[in-house]
Amino acid sequence: MPYLLYIENNEVQKEWELTTFPVTIGRHDGCDLVFKDSRVSRRHAEVIEGADGLVITDLQSTHLTLVNSRPIETHNLQHGDHVCLGAKIDLLYLVSPDKALLAQFIDDHTEVNIDDEESAYGMHVTQTLNTAIDSLKKGGSLVDSQVLNNINTEIQRSVEELKCLYEVGQAVNSEQELSIVLQLIIKHVIRATGGERGIIMFYHPDKDELVPVIARDVDNTLTTDERNRFSRSIAKKAMETGQAVVAKDTLQDPFLSSKSVVDFNIRSSICAPLIAKGRTLGTLYVDAKETMKEFSPRDAEFFTALANQSAMAIENARLVTDLRSANRALQHKLRELQALYEVSQSLITVNDLDTVLEKILDQSIDVIGSQRGSILLFDEETEDLSVRVVRGVINPAFNEEPRIKLKRGEGLAGQVVETGEGVISNLGVNDPLFLKKADREADIKGILCVPLKKQNEVIGAINLVNKRDDEAFNEDDLKLLTSLASQAAVTIENFRLYHLAVFDGLTNLHVHRYFQAYLQKEFEKAKRYDTELSLILTDIDHFKSFNDTYGHQIGDLVLIEVARLLKETARTTDLVARYGGEEFCAVLPETNLEGAEAFAERLRVAIEEHKLEVKGQTLSVTISLGVSNFKVCKAKDKDELIKFADTALYQAKHAGRNRFQTYRPPLSSRELAERIAKRKTSGSKASSSTKGE
Repeated sequence: MPYLLYIENNEVQKEWELTTFPVTIGRHDGCDLVFKDSRVSRRHAEVIEGADGLVITDLQSTHLTLVNSRPIETHNLQHGDHVCLGAKIDLLYLVSPDKALLAQFIDDHTEVNIDDEESAYGMHVTQTLNTAIDSLKKGGSLVDSQVLNNINTEIQRSVEELKCLYEVGQAVNSEQELSIVLQLIIKHVIRATGGERGIIMFYHPDKDELVPVIARDVDNTLTTDERNRFSRSIAKKAMETGQAVVAKDTLQDPFLSSKSVVDFNIRSSICAPLIAKGRTLGTLYVDAKETMKEFSPRDAEFFTALANQSAMAIENARLVTDLRSANRALQHKLRELQALYEVSQSLITVNDLDTVLEKILDQSIDVIGSQRGSILLFDEETEDLSVRVVRGVINPAFNEEPRIKLKRGEGLAGQVVETGEGVISNLGVNDPLFLKKADREADIKGILCVPLKKQNEVIGAINLVNKRDDEAFNEDDLKLLTSLASQAAVTIENFRLYHLAVFDGLTNLHVHRYFQAYLQKEFEKAKRYDTELSLILTDIDHFKSFNDTYGHQIGDLVLIEVARLLKETARTTDLVARYGGEEFCAVLPETNLEGAEAFAERLRVAIEEHKLEVKGQTLSVTISLGVSNFKVCKAKDKDELIKFADTALYQAKHAGRNRFQTYRPPLSSRELAERIAKRKTSGSKASSSTKGE
C-alpha cells in the first residue's frame, strides 16, 4: 500500500496510507493532509490515481510544489520521490516499507555542508556555534535567559541560512531552464533574508546597464515594471566593488535618498554582485519597508554567500537553456529536412499536378500541426489566384466551389502573393484582410499563409487554418512553412516542365516519345534476364466518323474517357501512353501472353460498357486491340515487338472490330509438318473409335 511520510527534525512525524482518492494537501482544514504553515497554500496539491500509478498535481500554489527539487505542474509518483511543499514541508513517497531509503533520505536532507569554510559567512557561523558552546560550559553555573535566547536565535537563523544555501546549491546541480532557476532563487532569497521584495538584475555590457529580469514580492507574486525600480547607486557600487552593499536606514544612509526609494518607502536594502567564473553576471537585490527591519553587516556576509551560490546556479541554467535552445533549433531543422525529404519522396510516382499539390498540402498540414488548409495557384494569363486543392473544410459547400478566384492584394493570400512575404494572423475572421469569400462559419482562429516562389516569382500560396489544441501560429511555424513552400514551388515548377515534356496535354497519358524510350528499356531488361514482356496497341473504332458526326470537342471527351479507363485497367507497374491520334498503347512488364490477353479483354469490355452522357445523348464507343509478347513473337528488338502488335491490331479490325487479336509468328516447314501429322494421328484415332462403336 503506497503512503506518504512527513519528515521534520530528522524524524518521521506522521504517516498517511493512500487508500482513497483524490487526496488533497494544504493548509485548509478541509484537506485530507493538513499542514499549518504559511508557505503551504490553502489547497496546495492533489494526489489522484492515474493509468500508470499515482499522480501528484500542483493546484497553482503560491510557493510551488517540488518533486526531487524540481517545480512540477503534474508528476507520476515513483518509489522514493521527495515531495516538498512551499520549500518547507518535506514528504517521502514510498510504495512499500523501505528503511534503508528512509534513512538515506533523512541523511541527505538534514546534512548541509559549507564548501568554503574560510569564507566570512562560514567563519561567522562557526564563531556563533563556538560562542554558544562556551556559554553553556560555564562550570555548571546558570546562564542568563536572555543570553540563551540570543544564542538560540542565532543558531536558528544559521540553520535557516544554511538550509537556504543548500536549496540554492540544489538549483546549481539541477538541469532546469533559466526562468525556473531564477524563480527558485528569488523565492529562497526573500524567505531567508526576511525581505519584502527581491530583484535579480543582469548586466548588459553593450549598454553598460543593469536590467531587472525577475522581481517578486514576499507573497511570490510577480511585480509590475513600475515596481521594479530600485536604487541604481547601490547596485552600481556592488558591481564596481564586487562586494555586498548594505543600506541600513533610510534616515541615515545616502544610498537611500533616491526618488525610487522614497516613493516606495523603502526602509533598508542589500545588494550583492552575481559573480561566476570571474565574470560579473549582474546583481542580487533585496529590500524591506518594515520599520524595524534593518539589514546589517551580518546579513551582508550571508548575502554574499547566497549571491555566489545563485551566480553558479544562473550560469549553469544559462548553459542548460542555451543547450536546450540549440537542441530545439536542431530539432526544428531536422523536422524541416525530414518534411522536405518526405515531400520529395512522395512526389516520385505522381503524374498529375493536383496530386502533387495534395501531397504538398497534406505534408504541410501534418508538419505544422494545423487543422486544415488550401493551396492557391496564380494564373499568369488571367492574373487570378485560384484555389486548387483544399483539406479539412468544415462547410462541404466549399469543396463544391474549389476554384475561388482572387486578385493580387485581395485577402490574406492575395496580400502574400502581392508582397511575396508570409503572414501570420491569429485574429481569425476579425482580421480585416480575412478572405470574405470563404466560409464565415468555419471557426477560424488563426491563419498562416506563405508564398510559393520560383526564384523571385510568386506562383501561388499555401494557406493553413487553425493549429491543433487551440495554439497560435508562431514565427517557427512561419519559418518552417516558408522552407516547405520554397521546396514545393521548385517541385511544382519542375513537375510542370516535366509534365509538358512527357505527358499528353489532352489525355494526361505519356507521349509517344516517352513510350518509345520506356519500351526500349523494358525490352533490354527482358532480353537480358529472359523475363516476360507484352505490348498492347489499341485503336478507337470508327473514330473519324464519330468526330464527323458529333464534332471534335465531343471526340476529345471520348479520348479523355478512353484514356481514363485505360489507366484504371493498368497496374502501377504498367505504362500507358497515347501512341498517336485515337491510338493508345500499354507496356506490360513481366506479363506473359495469357496475362496480356486478359488485360486486353478487360479493357475492351470496360470501354464497350461505358456510356458517355453528352448534351442529353448517351454515346458509346468500342476499341480494337493487338497483343504481342516478347517470348512468343521472338522479337529481335522493340520495333519488331511494336510491328507485331500493330499487325495483330490490323487483324482485329479486319475481323470485325471490338475485339483483340494476338500475334503469333508463322510456323516453320518443320513445325507445319509436325502439326499436320499430329492432326492426322488425332483423326485416325477418332475414326477407329467410331468404328468400334
